[in-house]
Parts: sequence; structure tokens; C-alpha cells
Amino acid sequence: MAEKGFGVKELNIAAASSGNPAIESVSPNFDIKAVKVGFSTDVSIGQNTVVTGIITATTVNDSGGNVRQIINNNKSTTYTLSVADVGELINTTAGITVPASEFSAGDAVTIYNNSASDITISQGSSATMYQAGTSNTGNRTLAQRGVATVLCVGTNTFTIIGGGLS
Repeated sequence: MAEKGFGVKELNIAAASSGNPAIESVSPNFDIKAVKVGFSTDVSIGQNTVVTGIITATTVNDSGGNVRQIINNNKSTTYTLSVADVGELINTTAGITVPASEFSAGDAVTIYNNSASDITISQGSSATMYQAGTSNTGNRTLAQRGVATVLCVGTNTFTIIGGGLS
């Protein structure tokens, strides 16, 4: 199919005999001015997207999944947290270790003690874990059915807060 131009070469619609058709703007900006623009298929955007209005969607996902859902990660044996756990709920019946050199400031992991006994959340070697609101550092006990969030606040430095935490 031949290339069709509109205006003064501002917009080109190209459909080669093979491959994908393309809409290309000769200028660096391309504005679609309409009350509503619809797409009947997936849309892939190769650069950053700026939205000045409201995006309506059934679900909103990123590379980690649904951004409105905390992923439930079940553990039944002693477990050492990793960066893959950031933003997740570690649902466990056993002890947890918070290691050094794994997380960046702002990374958070929530832990739920899904047992009838206390578990220990251990401060890993070379890590410092403060109990929120205190200068207390070291291992913490999470009571049965307790919930705690571990927040990385700096290089190898964490704070931990929660219900049933001592």
C-alpha cells in the first residue's frame, strides 16, 4: 500500500506489503484533538506517557502486577527477604531475616505471622533494624497473627513497625 500524506507532510500513514502499518508525525509532536479516541486492541507506548486527566481502567498493572493488590507470598520455613519481595505480603509461620545489601531506601515488605506462636524477625549481619519510634535495634518478635512492615530507610538501615511487634 502506498504512503498517504495529510497537510504539508505533517502526518504519514504507511502500510508496507509486510509488517505493521504506522502513523508517523514528521514534527516531534503529534496531538490528537478529540473528545474521545478509542482503540479496540492493546496499545504499546515506547516512551514516557504524561496524563493530565483521569485514566479509567478495570485493573492497573506494572511489571510487578496489579498496583492495587498486595501480592500474598506464602512461606512455611525460615526465610530471608530479597528485593523480589518488595511490596509483597510475606504470609509465614516461620522466622524471617532482613539481610543487608539487598534493599534501597523506600523498599518495604509486610510480614504476617500466620501461626499460633511467636516468630522472630531477625536483623541480618551488617544490617541495622530500628523498632519504629525508638532507638532499639536488633531482632524483633512478632506475636501470633501479628503484622509488621519492614521499611528500608537507608543503606543497610531499616525500621520495623506493626501490631504484635516487640
